[in-house]
Parts: sequence; C-alpha cells; structure tokens
Amino acid sequence: MLYLIAGIVLFITLYLSYEVARQQKNAQRIRETGDLARATVVSARQTGSWIANNPVIAMTLRVSEDGQPDRELQAEKVVPVMASGLFMPGAVFRLLIDPMNPDDFLFDEPWASD
Repeated sequence: MLYLIAGIVLFITLYLSYEVARQQKNAQRIRETGDLARATVVSARQTGSWIANNPVIAMTLRVSEDGQPDRELQAEKVVPVMASGLFMPGAVFRLLIDPMNPDDFLFDEPWASD
C-alpha cells in the first residue's frame, strides 16, 4: 500500500512538473513569435479561484490586430493581484497573440509575468 501511495505521489509530481515546463515553453514561444494586438476590456470578473496568491479573472476582450477585423475573445487568465484592479470595462492592454492559436495570448504589459 505504501508503494502505491508513493507511486501516485511521484506520478502527480512528475505530471505537474511537465505541465509547468510545457506552459513556460509555450509562453516563451508566444513571446518570440506572437503577433502584437490591442485589447479593450468589455467585461471582467474574478472567478473566485486563486493561483499562487493571484486571482483568476474571466474576461471578454475586444481584440484589434493590424489587417484583421476586430473580434471578441473570452479567456480566463491568472493576473497579478496588483494588476487585477486594472481590469475595468474600457481599459486597453497590449497583447501577444499566438500565431498557431489565435485564441491564446499573453499580456504584453510591464506587470505581466505569463
């Protein structure tokens, strides 16, 4: 029984380590190849979830990219607690849009640490 529990704990630890590394690699790729865009907050609310003492915010953004029609994008993102008050309707942020998945993005702001 002890070996089973140790095996499960090891598996979960390895999986979480893999996920963190994968997310960091994806974020680095978007930083290097992402398309610049501007997003205007249409709506935003805290979900009640927190990750590393930072709130998860559900947001609807109106995204403007050069040469593309404006579109709305819905996402849930972890936002530094100090920046969470900035998410008010009408606020404008810079984004880096993933060229491989236009629904994925990083904030290109000084407070962002994706």
